[in-house]
Amino acid sequence: MYTREILSKVSYFDNLEGLDNLIITKNIKAKKYENHNTIRDVNENCEWVDIVVSGQVIAYYLSENGDTTTMFEFVKGSIIGANLILIGGFYPLNFYAKGVTQIISISKTGIEELLHNYDFSIKFFRALSINSQNLNKKVFLLHKKTIRDNLIDYFKKQVVLQNSSTFVLPISKKELADYLGVQRQSLFRELKKMQDDNIIETYNRKVTFFD
Repeated sequence: MYTREILSKVSYFDNLEGLDNLIITKNIKAKKYENHNTIRDVNENCEWVDIVVSGQVIAYYLSENGDTTTMFEFVKGSIIGANLILIGGFYPLNFYAKGVTQIISISKTGIEELLHNYDFSIKFFRALSINSQNLNKKVFLLHKKTIRDNLIDYFKKQVVLQNSSTFVLPISKKELADYLGVQRQSLFRELKKMQDDNIIETYNRKVTFFD
């Protein structure tokens, strides 16, 4: 009953038949994770597709020296593992819960059965496309431009959004480093260089951008 109630909160399962059988055979299950609980480990074989019902899931990269970089954030309705489940792939990152997080997990057998339903298939592949798009954006940030180029692009967007050359960062500098896919130390060094070069002035989250 618990799993059935959780499924009713997820649009992917609206008006789907056969769910009770998948629950009975344990091909669909619901689980709650506490804050910072590990959900999936890097190099773990993907045997389940996870759908975020509530809370948030953070995918991060752990470097050899112990530094962590947040790569992706999955919120309500996000799917994790959709691109891996049918090929038996391995997770390239670590995943943990940010805050109390509820997850619906579907086995490969369950996914194969649900994909026979047109409505589920459309929603599933739409989520897969969104994940692919987000990955492409991250790759672009990591490989196409320098940290300074990406910071300038980000600051220009904030100037437009806040209609002022002096604006407040909507996220912390740690979160900005994660968004850009760089280490915090690298971000802080570049911000200092940009200030020395009279490109910006910063005070905490307040930034003045001299374009």
